[in-house]
Amino acid sequence: MGRTQLNRQRRPFGFLLVVSLVLTWAFPSQVAGAESVDSLVYEIASDDEVIDSGEMLVTRDKTLISRESFQVLRRKDGGRSIISEVTGVAREYNIRARWDYDEKEHAVMSWGSGIHGENRFDVVLSNTPPDASMSVLYQSGEKIEHRGVCPKGCLMDMMPGALPQFTMTRRYDYEDKGVQDFRWMAFMLHFDIRSFDVVVSIEHQRDFSVERSDGSTMTIRQFAFSESGTTENDGEAYTLQSYLWIDDDHRPLKFRAGQTIGLRTGLDDIADQLVPLPREN
Repeated sequence: MGRTQLNRQRRPFGFLLVVSLVLTWAFPSQVAGAESVDSLVYEIASDDEVIDSGEMLVTRDKTLISRESFQVLRRKDGGRSIISEVTGVAREYNIRARWDYDEKEHAVMSWGSGIHGENRFDVVLSNTPPDASMSVLYQSGEKIEHRGVCPKGCLMDMMPGALPQFTMTRRYDYEDKGVQDFRWMAFMLHFDIRSFDVVVSIEHQRDFSVERSDGSTMTIRQFAFSESGTTENDGEAYTLQSYLWIDDDHRPLKFRAGQTIGLRTGLDDIADQLVPLPREN
């Protein structure tokens, strides 16, 4: 399926493996947002509302590795769509992707345009519990269907896009509290690596307030999660410890995994207050 075939009738997606990020999005009066939606990825309608937009900068060991521009839309049916474009800092790749969720934040379908070496490909992720699939159409015309199982449905991720992992903060049950598990299906668009076997255990650690340089205050919600999975391509198992910070409107502020740290542009004044807490065993 080509990009021009993905229109508003398709409701796309999310892989949490390894790329962490610096998120920049538009606070209404603080940072100018990138509100233009790519019509090749999403045909915006008059009743869609752009609820978040901006650019995400990805650093590793304090070195910039990629940029992600994104828009988050609220559709008339109550669901959300995320539109993303990631560009490597040396322009070694340029990857478009889209994630669609229903009004309960369940992933419906996702689409991405990937590249591995010189080979470009389009990927569609879908799941109708307990069945899940990844359809890959290569530039050569070859099409491969990968099938897996998501007994209760899966969240969907497509690396190197970063926004989908923050959907867990919307799905998290704040009344039940504690550690909560989410099953993911994932595809790495810049490596052609996939998995139907990703489990993330996430915990809401704390809420706290920070004072901005302009004298205003911001409420922060902090999460810690552990991720484990096995890549289908080679059967390699992995684990990853990560942290998320959002505001009280679920907008992403920061992500940290090892030496990969993401901080939304415009938040330098509070960066040193967004630090991990030890996880309880």
